This record gives sequence, C-alpha cells and structure tokens, in this order.
Amino acid sequence: MYDITVEEKHAYVANGFVNHNSFWHSRIMRELDLPDVELLEFAELHSGVVSPHKGQLNPYYLGYKIFEDIERRWDSPSAEERGRPGREGGGGRARIFEVRELDNDVSFLRNYLTEELCEELDLFVYELVDEEEWTVTEKRWERVRDQLVSNMTNFGFPYIVVADGDYNNNRELYLKHQFEGAELDTNYARRVLEHVHTLWGRPVHLETVVDDEPARLHYNGEEHDED
Repeated sequence: MYDITVEEKHAYVANGFVNHNSFWHSRIMRELDLPDVELLEFAELHSGVVSPHKGQLNPYYLGYKIFEDIERRWDSPSAEERGRPGREGGGGRARIFEVRELDNDVSFLRNYLTEELCEELDLFVYELVDEEEWTVTEKRWERVRDQLVSNMTNFGFPYIVVADGDYNNNRELYLKHQFEGAELDTNYARRVLEHVHTLWGRPVHLETVVDDEPARLHYNGEEHDED
C-alpha cells in the first residue's frame, strides 16, 4: 500500500477530463470495516465536497449524482430501457468504468444528464436582466444541459485569439472572441481591455457577439467605444 496524500487539494486533467474521486471515495469507505469515528470523519469531509451549494451549482455534486444515476439505470433498467443494447441489468459498475475511460466533461454531460435528473435536481439557467437582478430565464432541460456544456468548454473560459497585431497599420491589437454560444460579460470585457492596453501600450479592439449581434469593443487608453 502506498500513501500518495498531498498537502493541498488537486485536480488533474486526463483525456480532457477533470478527474476527482468523490464517487469512488464513498464506495470504498462504505465497504471498509472502519470504526465509527473514522466513518464520521470521512462523512463530514465528503459532504463538504459534494453537498449542493445555495445559489450556485456544485460540479462535484452534479457529477456524483450523474454517476449514481448511470449505475441505477444500467443495474435496474426499466421495461422500456431493457430493449436497448447493453441494458440487460446488473451492468452499472461496468458502464461507469466505460464512461470513465471514454467520456470527457462535455460528452459526459451530453450523454448522461437526463431530463429526469434535471427535474430532480431542479436545474435552471439564470441571467442578470437589465443589469438589475438575477432571473430564471430557462428551465427546459435541453437548454440547461447545453448551458452546462458551454460552461465546460475550455474549462469555462472563452476562446480569445489574436487576429491582428498591427491593426490599422498602427500596431494596435485586434482580438477575436471565438463565439460558441455564450456571450461575454461586456463590463468585465471592458475592464480586461484596459489591462491589455496597459500591457500592449496601444489601442486594443475585441470582436465578439452582444445580444446575438456581431459587435466590436474598443479601448484607446482613455475611453471605451463599441460598434
């Protein structure tokens, strides 16, 4: 037996998947014959990782629930599901191993976040409306799933590329947002442009999408502009 405990919490990327072991921790601990005090200590630590968070989505909790749902559906499929290939029953653990080997974050959500699970977990999309208050704007499970997938793309960060380092033949920096369905927070983007200008020393421009329309944000070191 080897102890590979580290002082700080870590996540690692393998095959495009951010791995954590909350699901397997709980299964291993359930099967070990440990004193009550050690089980209680684990339960407290484990619940702190996977418990739902008020006002925000805990990805550990969501992943844990999806794995549990996969195991349940492949172990005890409904009469309708038994007609599908590989759904004879009793195959939950094998299916989880297959998912762990073949899927990444995006395909995991697309393939295994179901309508029933979205309803059970009461998942929804919310947005800041008119810069005044956060409002639930979507509860259709497909849209919820797609929003989660878009948040996982590039680990939730937008793709910004340098399109031109000599824009207007004046050494201005022209950036382009590789839009994939999720718009930028324009207020945050403007602040970022200010920092980029400090680094670049010349006017900076950002091509993106605002309110479903093409837009460009500009900052010349003194004021912002948009077209």
